Amino acid sequence: MKNKKILLLATLVAIGVWCYNAYLLRSHFNSNSDLKRDISSGKKSIFQLPESYNAQVRDPFASTPEKVVVVKKSDKKEPVKVEVPIEKPSLTVNGIMWDEKQPTAILHDNKNGEDYIVTVGKEWGDFKILEINKSSVKLLFKNKEFEIR
Repeated sequence: MKNKKILLLATLVAIGVWCYNAYLLRSHFNSNSDLKRDISSGKKSIFQLPESYNAQVRDPFASTPEKVVVVKKSDKKEPVKVEVPIEKPSLTVNGIMWDEKQPTAILHDNKNGEDYIVTVGKEWGDFKILEINKSSVKLLFKNKEFEIR
């Protein structure tokens, strides 16, 4: 019962505040009726344009010029190609399982710590296994051949 009384009191206060704000808004608009009459009749009121302005300053309301001049540079510089040296891949051979028909190698990636079991022709990322020998692995990395032991 106590909560209902508090809720009813809060609702009445909120309605009273809303009515008071509506009254203030209505009285504000009624007091500005003189301004509305001045604007509609053409009389000068608070909205006055200056009689003159500084000619050195660009007028934002002036029309754009008829002629637009486009300046093009004739000196075209060609982009310079810089070759970035390709670093050797961070792989090491952990083991080679030699078989005449299908040799297999275990490669360890030093950057992320993962091991890969690969055969000839396998591709992953920028790598492609070209050849597996008894003691090394040849691979293609970013279009360059590397031999890893």
